[in-house]
Amino acid sequence: MGNHSDSALIILEKLSIKKMPNKSAKAMYALLLTEALDKNLSSHHSDSLILIATNYYKDNNDNNLKTKAYYYLGRVYQDNEEYVKATEAYLSALKTVSPNQTLLLQIYNNLASCYESQEFYLQAIKTYKESYSAAIRIKDKYGILHATRGLGSIYAIQDEEEKALSYYQKSLSIAQSIKDSLWENALFCDIAKVYDSQGMHIEAKKQIELALKYAPSNINLSPTYFWKGTIFYNLEETDSAIYYFSRASINADIYTKASIYQTLYEICKERKNLEQAISYNDTAIIYYDSIQNIIHHTEISKLIKNHSTEIYEQQIKKQSQKTKLILFIGVLITVFLFIGTLMYISNHNKRTYIHWQQLLIKNQAEKALLKEEIQTLAQTNEINEQKYTDILNKRTELWYQTLQICMRLYKTTTSYKRIQSIETSKTKKEKEISQEEASFIYQEIKETFIEAMQELLEQYPNLTQDDLYYCVLNYLRLSNDTIRICMKAGSQSALTQRKYRIKKQLSDQTFSIIFETK
Repeated sequence: MGNHSDSALIILEKLSIKKMPNKSAKAMYALLLTEALDKNLSSHHSDSLILIATNYYKDNNDNNLKTKAYYYLGRVYQDNEEYVKATEAYLSALKTVSPNQTLLLQIYNNLASCYESQEFYLQAIKTYKESYSAAIRIKDKYGILHATRGLGSIYAIQDEEEKALSYYQKSLSIAQSIKDSLWENALFCDIAKVYDSQGMHIEAKKQIELALKYAPSNINLSPTYFWKGTIFYNLEETDSAIYYFSRASINADIYTKASIYQTLYEICKERKNLEQAISYNDTAIIYYDSIQNIIHHTEISKLIKNHSTEIYEQQIKKQSQKTKLILFIGVLITVFLFIGTLMYISNHNKRTYIHWQQLLIKNQAEKALLKEEIQTLAQTNEINEQKYTDILNKRTELWYQTLQICMRLYKTTTSYKRIQSIETSKTKKEKEISQEEASFIYQEIKETFIEAMQELLEQYPNLTQDDLYYCVLNYLRLSNDTIRICMKAGSQSALTQRKYRIKKQLSDQTFSIIFETK
């Protein structure tokens, strides 16, 4: 079991628990088979096998076997994402484990992972630190690796980058001392992610290149290629980003592929390669739909499993409890209807969003053709003024359509809901927003209205970014007070002066579209 768990599994699977001579043999077989399955990374589908061992050893004087039984009970529940039960099993295992037993570190690390999955980060940090202390005491370098990387992961999740880097560096120094290339690859990748989240993309690039350098030849490099592509994208080196995203997509899982094709879509959209952008967008949507189906089937399986458990429990209870069963089924049906309604609304919103995105792409293509036609007319000696005027009017009309589409897309965002809450708030305190909220609103407006703002800037190049932001806020038909709050303007007079300056630059038609009476 220690060095050749695959051979142990083959031997154990040839045996039958039904032929075991007594309860002791059955318990030992159940424990060994669960351990072999776990070490061979096989999924645990049920707790029925390990419970044979747990129920036998819980009153046994052999603490080592009792500890192992509770530990593997925890592994089964953790594998099935039943984190509360897994936590209880690991805590039971901790009560009987020897202080110098290597299994102690595995219990601590898996317990911390369960806390992390439930977003109990303080408990996770405490448990990883206990694991670290135990690993130091028994001089287990891999135990130190697990604990320090776990601490780095928790701090990274909580955006405490300095602490995360400190623990990752500590893990890396140990991995390098024992020359474990698999760990080196993982930790260089972890460090690169932290630097990338801090905006230190050049340093992140160095770290991800080291991750590839130390990667073993027999591992799947898709996650590393994905992060390298992401870093190049953040560095605006889009050719390199496309290359590594393409390499990552070969062996990537469905979730990574969805992210890859979504990013490739964004790159092609920025490059105005509309045909390729649409192709990538369609591929991304297919993967997102598949992910939704997986989530849906998982939820249904869990509901069916819970329902089956309830039915079994009801059968062994008194006849008077039938009323509770009927009530449960009614609740279950309500849950199904509720989930179905949510999925319908989600799919409807997604289809609507895709529809407006496609209209926007079509609108961009039409504008591109008009710009070419304007350039052609400008280079012609005999200019047809009427046709030139018609084209300019058409261009304004397309820009107006872009504004309308962008507005519909923006109404699906989080910041739009925040703006509406500012509009409807009655007290000054409720209207107040932080600098972080103001920046978030600005960023989402800039991302959503980028096409309309760019077109306006091309026609009126003297407009500043704040001018463009002010124009969009007015087009959203917001009150002067809300606009002042969003722009963090000192006074209303400052906005009035800005509006006057903008009016002198815009045509009457464009000004009317943006600043129409609210």
